[in-house]
Amino acid sequence: MKLSMWSLVAGLALLSACAPAATTAQGDLTTPILAPGQVWTLSTDTAEGLSTPPTEVTVGQPKRYGKSVGFERDVQTLPGGISTLDSFFYAPADSDPAYIAAFQARLGADASLTTIKLCIVRNPVNQLDVQQSGLFSNDSAVEGALASPVTQAYIEKGTLTGQQTCKLTRVR
Repeated sequence: MKLSMWSLVAGLALLSACAPAATTAQGDLTTPILAPGQVWTLSTDTAEGLSTPPTEVTVGQPKRYGKSVGFERDVQTLPGGISTLDSFFYAPADSDPAYIAAFQARLGADASLTTIKLCIVRNPVNQLDVQQSGLFSNDSAVEGALASPVTQAYIEKGTLTGQQTCKLTRVR
């Protein structure tokens, strides 16, 4: 499956559609949680209660999505022709609750999708080295993962029962 920047934009736009209007001015792209250049680690929890090795995800440049803010980092090429695409999304406090979503896709040299990780954390904090638990998805249909009843139940009520979880930690 091929993943394009447009599918990410569509996914971020869908997330913003789920969030009520923010009180932030349209021109203001600052958030209390995310800032360009921050580095976060994303790990997933296994059925045995263990965590996978963390993956670094970097906050890119801010862009307005409706009344919310998305952060997209330019595609990074790693040794062996693997490319990574990092994106974050911030839904403000008046979304009730505030939440962030961290997304990373890894693409092979032929632009085929090799790995996708999406971690959504409710009521995030902007502190170094604080692990924050959330809902994990590795669904290659980003739009579907964000609009799913499971994701909406988590965003609205914090429901995680029976779902795979993840951890986001700001490290820089």
